[in-house]
Amino acid sequence: MNEKNINEDKNILILPFSIINENQEINFCLNVQKISSVIELDKFTQIPGEIKPFKFIVDMNSIPVPVLEILHLQASSELKNYANEIPKLKKPRKTKKRIIICNILNIYIGIIADQTKKIQMQKNENILPPPQIWEQSKDLFVSGLIKEKDCYRYIFDIEKYIISFGFNPGEVAKDKITDYNFSEKKALIVEDSSVYQLLLKKLMEKYEIEIDLAKNGKDGLDLLLKNQNKYDLIISDIEMPYMNGIDMVREYKRQNKEKSAPVIFHTTISNANLERDLQNEKLGIFLEKFEEKHLMEAIINIFIRK
Repeated sequence: MNEKNINEDKNILILPFSIINENQEINFCLNVQKISSVIELDKFTQIPGEIKPFKFIVDMNSIPVPVLEILHLQASSELKNYANEIPKLKKPRKTKKRIIICNILNIYIGIIADQTKKIQMQKNENILPPPQIWEQSKDLFVSGLIKEKDCYRYIFDIEKYIISFGFNPGEVAKDKITDYNFSEKKALIVEDSSVYQLLLKKLMEKYEIEIDLAKNGKDGLDLLLKNQNKYDLIISDIEMPYMNGIDMVREYKRQNKEKSAPVIFHTTISNANLERDLQNEKLGIFLEKFEEKHLMEAIINIFIRK
């Protein structure tokens, strides 16, 4: 097994970018795994009429990509209050606008950025969850924070943002794909995205599987060690604040060698080497978000095998 590949997942590659308006700047970043390309704002096709929040369409290798603008996020009172004060630029900064093209569940969407920086590697433990008071806000699209020298950089929650204007990242069908009774099964879901928390919760309810929910690997590990042998299944994201899903499962299995629950890593990461290494280390199986049929087939196989 390639230890280097699997240990690299303790770090997250991010693309820092900034939105500048009225001499104010807010620093964001995106997980590189969600980015397909970064192109200069050059040629584009205007959208007929007004289709908020999209501004125009750009071409990426003959694929038309709708582009949106997130300037209004800068006016968020919650962001201003948490950061105390968004510093005003002493003088207007020259910007070189670029389009960050993201691939969210095989749908391409572009974001206008005023500034982009070189890709950076961040340790997972340095990523902080957003304040609890933000969790109920429908207008804040931040999944985490990174403390920099004199400010915070916000991890942009692009899934939550595009859902806010009608995009559907996945859905739970009405009909079941099996008649097996899972009412006595218990699962732990470890997921930091409110979008996928809701989807997984709906899916488990449909199949009458009782769940507990943790929002990061640290909280997930606490539940696993506190409730040993309670869970029949663990469904975990990989990249999360404080502790990632891989480290959580490793530590859980280390402390619970005799009997540990099977694990499904449910993630937006697409990495064949990581998938192979997880299987070789017998940590769990690897599934990309969010395909109900594939996820339920894996769950059924686990429960029937047990």
